[in-house]
Amino acid sequence: MIVIGFNNCLVFDASTKYPDGIITGYTRHFGNFDGCYDLKTSIPRYKFDIETEDEEINGRYCLVKIEYHKMNTFNDRKGSYTLEFDTNDSVWEAIKEKGDFRRVKRYILELALCVPDSCGTVDIKQALAEPLKEIGRENDIFIDITIKGDCQAQNDKTKLSTVAKIYCYTILSLVLLVIASTWYDSTMKSEKEKEKENSMALDLFICFSARRNYRSIAKATYSHPGLDSIHIFRVMFMIMVIFGHRSMQYYTNPTMNSYALEFSYTLPISILLYNGPIIVEAFFGFGGLLLAYYALMELDKKGKIDFIKAIVFRYIRLTPPYAVLIMFIALILPHLGSGPYWSLKVGLESESCSNNWWANLLYINNYVNTNKLCMFQSWYLSTDYHLYILSLFIIYAFWKMPRRLGYSFLIGIILIGCIIPFSLTYFYGIQPMFRGLPFMQEVREDDYFVHHYIKTHERLTSYFIGVLGGAIIYDHRKSLWKLPKVMSHILYLFCWVVAVSSLYLGLKYYNPNEHPSKLETSLYASLNRPGFAFGIVSGAVVLTVGEGLEQLQRFHQPSWAQPISKLTYGAFLVHNINQVYDIGVRRNAQVFAIHNMVWDLIPDIVLSFFLSFVIAMVIEGPFRNIEKRLLRKEVKKSKNQEKCN
Repeated sequence: MIVIGFNNCLVFDASTKYPDGIITGYTRHFGNFDGCYDLKTSIPRYKFDIETEDEEINGRYCLVKIEYHKMNTFNDRKGSYTLEFDTNDSVWEAIKEKGDFRRVKRYILELALCVPDSCGTVDIKQALAEPLKEIGRENDIFIDITIKGDCQAQNDKTKLSTVAKIYCYTILSLVLLVIASTWYDSTMKSEKEKEKENSMALDLFICFSARRNYRSIAKATYSHPGLDSIHIFRVMFMIMVIFGHRSMQYYTNPTMNSYALEFSYTLPISILLYNGPIIVEAFFGFGGLLLAYYALMELDKKGKIDFIKAIVFRYIRLTPPYAVLIMFIALILPHLGSGPYWSLKVGLESESCSNNWWANLLYINNYVNTNKLCMFQSWYLSTDYHLYILSLFIIYAFWKMPRRLGYSFLIGIILIGCIIPFSLTYFYGIQPMFRGLPFMQEVREDDYFVHHYIKTHERLTSYFIGVLGGAIIYDHRKSLWKLPKVMSHILYLFCWVVAVSSLYLGLKYYNPNEHPSKLETSLYASLNRPGFAFGIVSGAVVLTVGEGLEQLQRFHQPSWAQPISKLTYGAFLVHNINQVYDIGVRRNAQVFAIHNMVWDLIPDIVLSFFLSFVIAMVIEGPFRNIEKRLLRKEVKKSKNQEKCN
């Protein structure tokens, strides 16, 4: 039986009892998971008053969600929203819904319930419904209950499926192939002898050599002041992404001191964290910049783009490590632990990947079954792939045009990309940015995230700002013109001012007491992302065309940045698995504090980049080498055909 007591005394609410700390936002209680999950006992069983063999009873751990409201109360709030609570007022004033989106919903509780494993969800709801309904009638309270996720019992554990075993054997085979290839590469033949080999099979076998893949990662080749600055930005922004996703765990999972989390939203500096999703615009900008630069180089050399080959090779480059991790989440991860939130977090991830892996591998998961995203951050890969394909055709059209018309064409596409979010925000009242808020429990349940944030058509601007920047950098190659030294430094500083301002201006949308006009909100929705991308991409352009920036250029080209930047893709794929696992096995609610966030971040970074290195050695590097080998064969073949003709 669960008994929930209410009292109008703040001191009583803070005292040790169960549940406790509701007023301060401690609304989700784990109980003792292991005591229930590991429970095994036998009791005598009787038939016709005769004792027969004992009946074994195991524990089943459930999380019960209880939503309660005082009857016949209205939100009669006057004045501005505040997180403070008057200790002389009714406790209901601290608990009830007030319309302040910064607040944890204190009228929704999660309580642990341990029952015999023979009980199901329906049994539990029926057993709780009548007692809680009676409590509600006596206290003039409406109470609604649901069971969160799946109740967990030892007997529910399943063995590895045949497909999971095949997956394990495949990964083991890849590891053995890497070991064999490395051994062959290092001991069997000299480099000159290997180059003389014409065997395609041998070429592909050597692609798995860890020795070569390590050299490829460790090699730093700096040759362009603007393009090479991207490496350090990639590392820096990937660390910020990992930190941002770790910080999300505090508002999507049980936190003891939620009042401290709520208070952090009132601090102006906190917008640097909570508007952190804008950082992704830098990655879109870099993608467009590099694509434009190298595609224009290819067009000037060959006069054409093989669109099908470019799209296929991009797929080959992205997909192998992506597919391996999707299968790991779907097949292996659910067997690696247990905990109060295991079914809610790891179970959800595994189920989503089991059902929607095909959407991920077709790169359409940001439009299909978006409320069941496999790897919630994977929307970025689909959006980036769509923009890559679209940009190939746009860049080709730009190349065919006179440059003056071509640049106007690119600016026109950027303006169209701005008009789309402006129109959606202005005419449909869509919020201007993604907001991670204390009451959120699952990002896939956020309407803005699944219907707007992850959509390709709402992400055009940042990518094509990158394309525009790449075209400018490419066209400047043979130019002797340089920005004056003073102007170069001023413009570089201005780039960062624009980027940081785009981030910081989102502060008012985290304040329920601010009431920006529809026009102002729509303008921010349309300009905040391109503003940040413009600031970062323009920095690379200024480093290219500016004069007297040698010190800044050296700062952007440390020897460690390029090797580590090659691991950012793997770190992007794997970091959330570690974070989800950590939440799944956690037995106690977290404590929100800057110290704890930073302390969690350090192992996040180390583990993510270490696992990324392993993935690069075993999967990403070999398949990228295969792609290069196949591309090189195509180049040699085309050259031989030209000679024959």
